[in-house]
Amino acid sequence: MSPRILIPAVAAIAVVGLVLALITPFPRSLPAGTGDAALVEDVRTALDGGPGHHALAVVRIDAEGTRGFAGFGADEHTEFEIGSVSKTFTAMLFADAVERGEVTPETTLGEVFGERVGNARDVTLDALASHRSGLPRLAPAGGTEFARTFALTFLRLDPYVETRDDLLDGLTDLEIPADPEPLYSNYGTALLGMALEESTGTGYADLLSERIIEPLGMTDTYAPITPEGLRPDAPRGHTASGLPAGAWTLGPQAPAGGIRSTPHDMAIWLAAVEDGTAPGAAAAEPRHPFEEPEEEIGWAWITAPLDSGEGELTAHSGMTGGYASFVGFTDSGDAVVALANTAADVGGTAALLGGTAVQGGTAADPVTDDSADEGAER
Repeated sequence: MSPRILIPAVAAIAVVGLVLALITPFPRSLPAGTGDAALVEDVRTALDGGPGHHALAVVRIDAEGTRGFAGFGADEHTEFEIGSVSKTFTAMLFADAVERGEVTPETTLGEVFGERVGNARDVTLDALASHRSGLPRLAPAGGTEFARTFALTFLRLDPYVETRDDLLDGLTDLEIPADPEPLYSNYGTALLGMALEESTGTGYADLLSERIIEPLGMTDTYAPITPEGLRPDAPRGHTASGLPAGAWTLGPQAPAGGIRSTPHDMAIWLAAVEDGTAPGAAAAEPRHPFEEPEEEIGWAWITAPLDSGEGELTAHSGMTGGYASFVGFTDSGDAVVALANTAADVGGTAALLGGTAVQGGTAADPVTDDSADEGAER
């Protein structure tokens, strides 16, 4: 498409989008809360002044393992997209594969995929898992691909439609810095998941099921990969302005943000990560400095001081076109899961742990390089 055609078309789409945003009522408050009354009030306080949600569920786990649940239009088995919190699962699969001797932290993309990865052949799996690979936030896209992504985003559909070959071919001509700065990369995590598939001979959804979901008894949790993989009753989420949003399954980029789960399952999982019994829980151990002063990153998991300066918070956030999430735990043993079916920040629930949600990552807005989630997900 020539620029003479593309630019007016994009401008027209932007104008229509602005009009729709202006005439669409934004959710202003949370629905009535159920469950632990004290937690319900704590959640309302933590999110006071923030955007409302059609449905929100929060689980708080104390150091003794006691769980409290607060539901706002949701129960413990309501299904949500967890967005970039999926990256922590992928990182745990990596840590588990290292423990099994299937890969090492220094395994390179070249060793896994051969010469087709071009200048990225020396990028290690450790660098992918800790966002220090030098790869961009998103897979490279030309003008036609950008227009397609813009259109899908405007239509509130999954914009991650690249094939496996597209993702690998995108590496061919990339310039990789010799000493890259930390940079959060959806592309890098997608490639990490693809490398694990190649190294284990098992597809991502099956790898996730066999190595994390089944051992922990998380029967509500799955990675659909494609729209056909969604369960028949899979709910739809909502944009930040309240419009229904299509499901995001992400295809080969599912390792970066394509898992669906429930508060019940995520509480099981987070407790097991915190106490070190989950497969691949070593992924949460800090390994490298990250983007901000005093931040450290393990494999996907990011650790930062609590607001009090006493203790640390290890956490991750997520967002898709219709959902938002936050998970975190402290070194004293407290933990929180927050899941919403509206693409509006829930990182304020970090306050339930005495912290601030400065933790990385989202797949939410590929058109604008996903900067819309800065603060909740970087």
